[in-house]
Amino acid sequence: MKKSEPREILKEIEKYIQHYVRSRFSGMYESLNLSCLALSGKTCVNLLLNNPLDLRRVLETRYSDKYSLLLVLGHFFLKPLLIKLDMLEAEDELKSLFLNNPDRFRDKLLEILGAPSKITDVFKEYG
Repeated sequence: MKKSEPREILKEIEKYIQHYVRSRFSGMYESLNLSCLALSGKTCVNLLLNNPLDLRRVLETRYSDKYSLLLVLGHFFLKPLLIKLDMLEAEDELKSLFLNNPDRFRDKLLEILGAPSKITDVFKEYG
């Protein structure tokens, strides 16, 4: 199997998250993504995987309390990925790392996502 380019992998994950969130929270993903683009020039999924500290800053500008921030992080970004990978047990650890150590969060999330071929295989089909 041909290894996918990181850009292709990011697109697959972004498409999957968009599909998941749009089907459950109509309009919310677009609104949040506009904030990410306005404040950082990057999509929210790009920030999630590459610069979670900036994503945390965007979420902090929109949500004034930690509970709301973690709710959005969980339902918009972590749950779609972790459900698809059958790894929901990692959600609490990832939320804690997101708040307390964004660099370690990124490393852990990328570790969970696994090899590029695995990511592409898992995220090609939505559902």
